Amino acid sequence: MRAKCVANRGEDIPEYLGVHFYKTSVRFALTVGKMYPVLGLELYRGFLFVLVPDNTERRWPQWEPNELFEFDMSEIPADWHFRCYSHASPMRQSGWVARWGYRLLVESDEHRDGLGERDPGALEIFASELQRAEHGLGGSPDMPCA
Repeated sequence: MRAKCVANRGEDIPEYLGVHFYKTSVRFALTVGKMYPVLGLELYRGFLFVLVPDNTERRWPQWEPNELFEFDMSEIPADWHFRCYSHASPMRQSGWVARWGYRLLVESDEHRDGLGERDPGALEIFASELQRAEHGLGGSPDMPCA
């Protein structure tokens, strides 16, 4: 799955999101017009976030608001998994509703958290999944959107 970046500044995010997560001065490490491989999706308190690599040399995993992206009609990758947290789970009570993506991302909240904490093991797995996703795209992740 790929998504085209259509915005990369905090001021581009609708106010209802900015109030909760971002200052208008934030500048995301994304390039407008660039296609990004999507490695996961997450629903948190009614907000959809997209897991993509950023533009830094290390290509860090970033959960970014979907408002920064434009999605063409896409098939969910065949190797993705889905998880919906039950109303009784501590994750759901914290606001997490659902997650889609590669197996370990969905199965392990520790792996998901490790991405943000820059845990070397989690980053190694992300890099491997990123390489697989880009190889499966049939071309460069920078290909223009048709």
